[in-house]
Amino acid sequence: MRHAFTVARNRPGGLNLGLPNTTVWWQGYSGLSLRDVSRKLKLIKTSGDEPNFILIHCGGNDLGKIPLLKLRGLFNDLLQYILDNFDAKVIWSEILPRKCWRYSENSLAMEEARKRINGHAANKVINSGGFYIKHPDLKDTTPAYYEDDGVHLTFLGNCFFLNQLSAAVEAYQTKGTVYFE
Repeated sequence: MRHAFTVARNRPGGLNLGLPNTTVWWQGYSGLSLRDVSRKLKLIKTSGDEPNFILIHCGGNDLGKIPLLKLRGLFNDLLQYILDNFDAKVIWSEILPRKCWRYSENSLAMEEARKRINGHAANKVINSGGFYIKHPDLKDTTPAYYEDDGVHLTFLGNCFFLNQLSAAVEAYQTKGTVYFE
């Protein structure tokens, strides 16, 4: 999200992604782990207005480091924390594919784990009244979309990513649902 923040800052519509009557408060940083998100949310709780949406794009740095069952439990705990402490819709932005993963060299196993945690999170979020954002333009690790490290998005990849976030939130705000995948 840190790289997406940098790209958003310099785009038309800026940090608020061009969404009318919307303020986006970015809290991404390099290496963010799912277990760190609740600490960030506690800061939000004490610093101002209650958010309408809490968008979570996290977990990729945990794959291969934390067993999948435990990662699902961390997500469940995080979701419950949000539901107990905020009157906000939860949005899960899927973990994106990567060419290489920090904690495993088995790309096929990591891709399967990525799909499983995304499916788990999507199901839980949708059942709690939130929604799930897929990123179909970033389904493969095309060099135009990914930096040479195989992890971070290029400028073009971040543009696709930000467009999808903006379009999904706008669709939900105006229609009450997200129609596209």
